[in-house]
Amino acid sequence: MVHGFRAGVLILICALPAAFADTQAVQQAERHLERGMQHYADGELSSALVEFTQAQSLAPALPLPWVGIGLVYVGQGRLESAISSLQSALSIEPDLVIAHQQLAQLFSQKRQFDLAIDHYQQVITLAPKAASGYAGLGVVLATQGRFSEAIVQFDKSIEIDPDNPVTHHHLGETLGWLNHLQQAVSALKTSLRLDPARVESHYQLGVMLMRQQLYQQAVSALKKAVQLNSRHKSAHYNLARAYAKIGKQTEAEATTHLFEQLHQVDEQVKPFRRRLEVDPSNLNARYQMAQIYAEHNWSKAAEIQYQRILALQPDTTAAILGIIQLRMARENFQAALEWAKRLTQVQPELSVGYTYVGILSAELDLVEEVVQAYRRAIDLNPDSPTAYNNLAWFYAQRNIDLDGAVELCQMAIQRSAKPTYLDTLAQIYFLRGQYPMAQQAIEKAIALDPQNQTYQDRLQSIKDAILVHD
Repeated sequence: MVHGFRAGVLILICALPAAFADTQAVQQAERHLERGMQHYADGELSSALVEFTQAQSLAPALPLPWVGIGLVYVGQGRLESAISSLQSALSIEPDLVIAHQQLAQLFSQKRQFDLAIDHYQQVITLAPKAASGYAGLGVVLATQGRFSEAIVQFDKSIEIDPDNPVTHHHLGETLGWLNHLQQAVSALKTSLRLDPARVESHYQLGVMLMRQQLYQQAVSALKKAVQLNSRHKSAHYNLARAYAKIGKQTEAEATTHLFEQLHQVDEQVKPFRRRLEVDPSNLNARYQMAQIYAEHNWSKAAEIQYQRILALQPDTTAAILGIIQLRMARENFQAALEWAKRLTQVQPELSVGYTYVGILSAELDLVEEVVQAYRRAIDLNPDSPTAYNNLAWFYAQRNIDLDGAVELCQMAIQRSAKPTYLDTLAQIYFLRGQYPMAQQAIEKAIALDPQNQTYQDRLQSIKDAILVHD
């Protein structure tokens, strides 16, 4: 089946040569369409939509710009708009396979199975040598509980393309529903031979083996599933059951605990997921999900939601900030810096973007960029102490412009007498050899945060220096 950006782009590229006539307007449309496809492949959906829309305006008799617009809407979760765009493409060229293929998937996603089947049958009629049509039809039939009919379609797909692990997986899963367990295991093993990293095939294999009471083998399959995807809740649940069956109670209890942790996160995001099922463009629900995932250190899941927000609204500050923080947590400072710079471009009057540019430039030892960024942050928000303190600390770390560092730090403390800022001032005075003033500053920090060991250690270093110099 055709899924995702790459598949859509490849089909559009294959369709290009036959689509364009030699006219100036159509040639301009072709250039917009090609640029749109590149943006789409890069995940830049808003830019892709602009290009596809311009192509459609220049050449309204061409179907492919409508397909491109539809694919962007799919990526943005705007399913009704995607369906309308793809139907517009078919109104121009009724035999356009990619439009039927995408509509079949969309109607299947919306559980409008009769319409999905109609479009898959169109795909099969128009492209009888394309395995994806049969495989897609098989999935829809299996979803409806029409398992025997689904198996017929999977077999046809495999006959055309025997090396597609996804189709073997679906065949195995469907055979399992019919209780043909040995055949199901064989199909799933074929899927894994073709793609050893396919998590769902390891999981389904484990389930089929458990149903045959082959618990030791089930443990091996399910362990592989959780190794490949540590957040596969169902795999943890069944692995715990399999461990219990072979008498490994300690492992069963530990795995059950992991399952419960995963279940807790799922329960927290469930209300927001339900809102998205009703309205995929609900940005607040996506943001709340992302925040929950980030709190539990599920950085990939969080970033997926942030990226989907940006696909709909590229200038969403909260989503960009979320990605910056995720990249920083992974210590991918260069990528985080690029996102911080993007924030300064979309929100040039917002100081926080420049503050992050300063923080990340410091991590990468880009001295001039650090100073410029923090100075810009101070200009934009002179009442915020953060940039003053951060730039002062940067100077202290490199033992440069300590006079300027003292002034900056004092400006921060005037705005907020946080112990962090007093600690910065103590370090600057220490570097300047002004030990009594350093001691006075750090003692104020300790008074505000008496349990902070870093401050206690700094006080001791200052006292040691005083003894040496006395």
